[in-house]
Amino acid sequence: TPILDGTRLKQIFSIATKLSAPHWATIFVLYETAMHVSTLTELRRGNLVNGVLTWRRPKTNRIMKVRVTPTLELALEVLFKEGPKSKRLYQKRVEQVGAAAGIPQLAPMTFRHTRTVHLLLKGLPPWVVAQKVGCSLRTIEGHYGLLTDEQLDRLG
Repeated sequence: TPILDGTRLKQIFSIATKLSAPHWATIFVLYETAMHVSTLTELRRGNLVNGVLTWRRPKTNRIMKVRVTPTLELALEVLFKEGPKSKRLYQKRVEQVGAAAGIPQLAPMTFRHTRTVHLLLKGLPPWVVAQKVGCSLRTIEGHYGLLTDEQLDRLG
């Protein structure tokens, strides 16, 4: 799964915007929340209360929460308005954006991994990042600790 630098991520958002509002909303929600695409299929308006989006991470059964920015709220409204969609539809949207951007390996998990690395590059402690993305500290240290200084320099 590729990790997108800031320039590439802006390009992805731009391409998604040109394709359709649902394409942009799908990508934006996946990146901002670092959620899995299977969780996205289960989101409903009831998950958004008083400016906080709440969902249960299936793998850990952990309750995840994120404060909703105006842009994230707009993206969620686009997805809520169109109603529940399948995991395959969201994957297809990401693949279409990837094809248009010349990144054939772009997948929903790309946004989870990219968000995680971006949070680490901002200087957040690994345990805080683990909480934000809903995984263990061991996963953060084991998976993202394997990035080389050269890779981090390109992303930072």
